[in-house]
Amino acid sequence: MKKIASVILLTCAILSDFTGSSQNCAVNAGLDQTICVNQSLTLTGFAGNPKSIPPFYEWSLFSGPAVTITTPNATTSTVTGLTPGSYVFQLVNRCSDNILAKDYVSVTILPEPATSQAGADITQCTNTPVTLSGNAVTAPLSGTWTVSPAGGSFSPNNTTYNATYTPPAGNNTYTLTWTVSNGY
Repeated sequence: MKKIASVILLTCAILSDFTGSSQNCAVNAGLDQTICVNQSLTLTGFAGNPKSIPPFYEWSLFSGPAVTITTPNATTSTVTGLTPGSYVFQLVNRCSDNILAKDYVSVTILPEPATSQAGADITQCTNTPVTLSGNAVTAPLSGTWTVSPAGGSFSPNNTTYNATYTPPAGNNTYTLTWTVSNGY
């Protein structure tokens, strides 16, 4: 007896009337920024086409301490009331299809450096070590000793406020400068 196998191929086609929607515009909140607390901050964004008519732009504070965005409904705005810290601002643009395009910009506000104090002038006639007396600073601030004309050595290093400076052999006048920086 012969067995006959038959195979039936069934092909199903699933048709769909799916109509997808993709956003038809873009927004760019600009480049991340790092500034000092005493500098002004301007947010500069860009909106792609097509945009909604009438245009709708909105800057808002996404994270960080409270501030004032002076013209929140423009692509460019200044910000006031900044304190040292990290901020994230959001720019929104309503597209012609009524979907919101969003982008974010990070801003870091650095503290103003402390006033540097190098200490009293020192006069000595030999090239013996001298203990310096700059003012102490704490992170994120840093201090650095420089010498002009170049020469001599600092112990333990030139970033220690009370370092010991040993001038090179010979007679000369050296100017030591203590500079305090906030890292920017």
